[in-house]
Amino acid sequence: MLPSALINPLYANVSAVIGCVKWDMLKPLPITVVHNPLAAIALPRGILRAIKEYVADDQGDRYLLRPLTEPPG
Repeated sequence: MLPSALINPLYANVSAVIGCVKWDMLKPLPITVVHNPLAAIALPRGILRAIKEYVADDQGDRYLLRPLTEPPG
């Protein structure tokens, strides 16, 4: 689910959300990044070298998360 801060214009100062899930903890850099589609200044994609990275595409009445990276495998 897309964090609600990423679809609220009041949070345009947030470029991305970074998180980690338990099942990824043993991987080299176990972070997941979701880019804010409404960010005033976008975080460059790939800069954090996360194992998972997503961008939210505006679908009109909803946002669809699209993966930018494939997990190593």
